[in-house]
Amino acid sequence: MHYPKIHIKAGFWFFSLLAGIFIANPAAAQKVRHDFSMPKFAVGAKYGRGFLAVHSPVLGAVASGPVNSLEVFFETQTTGKKPWHAQHAFPALRFYYSVHDFSNPAHIGLIHSLAAESCFPLVRKKHFTFNFNTGLGLGYCTRPFDAKTNNINAGLATHFNFQIRFAFEASARIGKNVSLFGGLSFTHWSIGALKVPNLGLNVPQLNVGLKYGFANTSIDAPAKEKFTSKPYEIYVLGSFCQKQISPINNISYATSSLTIRANKQLTHKSVLCAGIDFMYDGTAARRLYNRDKEWGSELNKFRIGVHFGYEFLINRFSAYFNFGVYALKTESLDTPVYQRIGVAFRIGRNWMVSLGLKSHFFSADFVEPAIGYKIASFKFKRKKNETN
Repeated sequence: MHYPKIHIKAGFWFFSLLAGIFIANPAAAQKVRHDFSMPKFAVGAKYGRGFLAVHSPVLGAVASGPVNSLEVFFETQTTGKKPWHAQHAFPALRFYYSVHDFSNPAHIGLIHSLAAESCFPLVRKKHFTFNFNTGLGLGYCTRPFDAKTNNINAGLATHFNFQIRFAFEASARIGKNVSLFGGLSFTHWSIGALKVPNLGLNVPQLNVGLKYGFANTSIDAPAKEKFTSKPYEIYVLGSFCQKQISPINNISYATSSLTIRANKQLTHKSVLCAGIDFMYDGTAARRLYNRDKEWGSELNKFRIGVHFGYEFLINRFSAYFNFGVYALKTESLDTPVYQRIGVAFRIGRNWMVSLGLKSHFFSADFVEPAIGYKIASFKFKRKKNETN
């Protein structure tokens, strides 16, 4: 039997599915009832069946059969004790362990994952819920690429990889404490460009499972908190990391970036931003030599870009998108535009840590672990109308 080999960029799935939460979640609070009790905690398990989506012909050799998965999880329901609970329609938080079998023990083996997931309700009735779930964690591949023993798996070059998952999930109560649920999910594993080859693995699949809830509690819906206009904030963020390039030679090159960014919070959930990026890519000279057989100068390793973006807030945690254009670039190795997608966490009033992935039309460039500091905060004063 032949299984589907879908040639589609992982970034397209990633961007499209994450954008779904930005579109759907603002309306969720209007559709979610909270005048009944909900299980405070739940445990559950589910089975999934899907396939490896082949986004590069190189991965065709490892897509040899269906992808089956098993998962167990613990879930806790938010109840309104913190303002962000109501702002996001009282999501549930889930912590899970999963194992995926790719039907190819020689070249991929199994991927074991530990991750956390937020379950945002789009519709919730007394006996039915429909959620949009987003998860982030780590996966362990038992058979990553190895030049001598496994040169077929061009998807993952390391045992440990980042895992990102998005899912639509419907759940129906079939008993006092038991719910039957199912849905569609998309899971992506990758290590960015920290080590090559790293095309990433992408699995869409259908899921079905059972969960048992206990310790019922009432959702405490506070009065809707009015959003108070926030000042503009100026952050400085610094990132240092490394990347590898093809052909495979196990040499890592330094990468870094310095970003000055202005943020403006529009709602409890939404932030717009714009900024300037000063970037260093230590691979530029080598890539110029690989292409032109001439070494580039040190200047080729430096770039300047400007970007604008959107940030989706969940209390102190956030997910962000940036779209940028190079303003200064002395070589033609990459496209004139770049993207950045990642997560951030605010610490105290001024500090921020983030983990992002810079790319060129969703072809990974390098990972950006960054730390940032708020250096300024200000408001524009409105002129009052003068009366005679």
